[in-house]
Amino acid sequence: ADVTKTLACLKQQPLDFVARYYTNPANPKLMKQPEALAISAAGLDVVVVHQNTNNSAAYFTSANGRRDGADAYR
Repeated sequence: ADVTKTLACLKQQPLDFVARYYTNPANPKLMKQPEALAISAAGLDVVVVHQNTNNSAAYFTSANGRRDGADAYR
């Protein structure tokens, strides 16, 4: 979820970074540019994780890996 509204609280903690997601545009956990800019403006680094899904070992195929890699590159 977007952490913009909690940045003041996060800055009071001994944190250096916030981890957020790149994913497909329909996924609500997607970090968008305004959120990334707000995190940076608050003085925190952004660690990015790309993930579309993680609910089954069968998901991890070559075809899905290529597609996810292309999504992450965008």
